[in-house]
Amino acid sequence: MKKLALVIAIAMISACFVVPAMASELKTSGQYRALAIHEDPGTGEEAQYFRQRFRAQFKWLVNDNVSATLRGDFDEMTWGDGYRPDTGTDTIMVDYAFVTVKSGIFTFNVGQQAGGWAHGTLWSDQFQGIMADVDLKPVGLRFLYSKESEGGTVGDTTTDNGANDDNDIYGAGIDYKAGAYDVGFSWARLDQSSLANVSVDNTIDGYSVYTTVPFGKAVLKAEITAFSGDNGATTDYAGTQGFVSFDSPITDAFKAGILGLYAEDVDSDEVQVTNISDDAAFNPIDFAGHLGYDRGTYTGYRGYGANGNPTFSGVTNDIFDLSGNGKGALGLVANGQFQATKELTLFAKLAYAEPNKNDILESRFYALGNFDYVWMPGVVVSGGVAYVDSDYSDNRNDDAVVEGLFRLGVNF
Repeated sequence: MKKLALVIAIAMISACFVVPAMASELKTSGQYRALAIHEDPGTGEEAQYFRQRFRAQFKWLVNDNVSATLRGDFDEMTWGDGYRPDTGTDTIMVDYAFVTVKSGIFTFNVGQQAGGWAHGTLWSDQFQGIMADVDLKPVGLRFLYSKESEGGTVGDTTTDNGANDDNDIYGAGIDYKAGAYDVGFSWARLDQSSLANVSVDNTIDGYSVYTTVPFGKAVLKAEITAFSGDNGATTDYAGTQGFVSFDSPITDAFKAGILGLYAEDVDSDEVQVTNISDDAAFNPIDFAGHLGYDRGTYTGYRGYGANGNPTFSGVTNDIFDLSGNGKGALGLVANGQFQATKELTLFAKLAYAEPNKNDILESRFYALGNFDYVWMPGVVVSGGVAYVDSDYSDNRNDDAVVEGLFRLGVNF
């Protein structure tokens, strides 16, 4: 499949030049990054390793109303995996392959794409499906359909029956942009009826209300999100969460901001839900600048899993469910940005959070610092250190987690 994807990509690029009438303009862009990572997990062995990614994007502007986008990541891997195009992992991954069609007030994005609504606490994802927008200025309508899996299994259409139903996401929203402020409402549903491979309803609904209010160069943001649903048997889904942030320039060179977040705990017979689908669009505790989202193992996600162990799956990996036990969260994040020179930007972040209800995990403190240095046009060197200290009510080892990152990025 990887070879086939590469052949298709080359064929599409070649066709653009052979048949120029099919696309009036081709725009290309890309990025190479290399990450040096040091991890001290506190309770285990330290690790040092390198990762890289070579990304290329092609966008065909067919006309004023139609475009096609193809983006792939080549050799996104850890150094030492070797070059094994037949059996190696992550040799090539096509993450964008979609078309955009505009017709009057309507805009449709169809295919494999990325999306997210409002401030990202309800839904954000890279997905296969359809997004539609209706522009009725100053009101906007949004609609979403995402195919998570067919027949309960990715790529398997042979088991699409009563006991193996599809996994889908549906959504709709409305925005009002008044100029002085933006406000909106979103709804999304995850229909995962086949999750347990049984013929029962298994759905989660999420609702969010959000706003953005500029005050000159300062910006106030807020969002409240609630979740409900059940698996048709013994489990109920629940969750209520929100945040308020305020960011403002202090001087021409210095910016600062503060963010407060809260998530209600749930009953013992309920499962706390904190997102319909999350591609980390809301990351209050992450590196800023070029290191944002280009994280290692311990930094850059919303939090830690059950009992403080790092994890990358399920709703426990979330600052809104800090301990992973449905106890909610209460937290405060302060951040600063200083333009030291034209080439050098410094970032800092301090955060404190604790479960909303008593749990084994009592609190967690975060300190992050990083920099971006524009070495030459198109080349940015970045580095950062993250320190995460947790307190527990039992006698477990609570040594702090420390992670260092160094990044070379080339944009082209």
